[in-house]
Amino acid sequence: MGDFEKCAECRLTVIYPYQTKKLKFFAAKDENTKMFFGIENEIECSSNVNDVSKIINANLGDLVYLKSDASINHGFEIVSYAMTYKKWYLSLERFKHFFGMAVDKGGFSQTATTTGLHIHLSREGFDNKEHLARFAACWYLNKDFTKIMACRDFNHYCSWNDYRAEHLTSYFINHLQTLKEQFDDRYNFINFRNRETVEVRLFNGTLRADVVFAHIQLCKLLVDYSKDCQEVKFDSMFQYLKKNAKSKILKQLFKIYEVQNKLDLKEHKKCV
Repeated sequence: MGDFEKCAECRLTVIYPYQTKKLKFFAAKDENTKMFFGIENEIECSSNVNDVSKIINANLGDLVYLKSDASINHGFEIVSYAMTYKKWYLSLERFKHFFGMAVDKGGFSQTATTTGLHIHLSREGFDNKEHLARFAACWYLNKDFTKIMACRDFNHYCSWNDYRAEHLTSYFINHLQTLKEQFDDRYNFINFRNRETVEVRLFNGTLRADVVFAHIQLCKLLVDYSKDCQEVKFDSMFQYLKKNAKSKILKQLFKIYEVQNKLDLKEHKKCV
């Protein structure tokens, strides 16, 4: 055993190189699903980075590990292992408590300009390429809505693609023939270039675990909505989301969208 392995302090403060990939899968007891969700959550530190990393490693190290990222000025990236939606739900209180402790030690993300939250979804969790195509198309139905869900503007690291938006489902079905598309820009806010996952790079970074879970819930709802629908339409999608969302954060974001777009809710309901 080397000196590093013997040193408990080193293990608590370790931040792996950016290229590191550690693969583990966690499901709730008796759960049978192929859909797993993993996050990359970038955070900055206003104080000693080791003080913040120690909190995360010591208390959440069975579910996450830490990596460096060149886009972060003074911090690191929290990378979760792959977990089912139910496992995320059952772990939420732990994340709330220890993310809160990280904030107390000087960690922050939501107000930083260098951070984002990326959510990976298992490709095997989709029924077929048409299901994946409909899921992807959902995000391009309404740019204003998607931007509000993101809690930030589109930027170089999570860019909007006008061609995709114009062609929607037909574009995705025609171009999902391979697992890794050579032509595709990995910085589009939906990234298909990973072999095992689809990456939604959309969201603002945050150390509020309830917000992280809200974004995971949104992804799951869109997976469920796009599974059986014959045609992806914004009105029916939005009504489905409002009916099935449990997260208070999501419900608040939906309300913001409605207020900002001055929707006549009665007329809106008739369109569905």
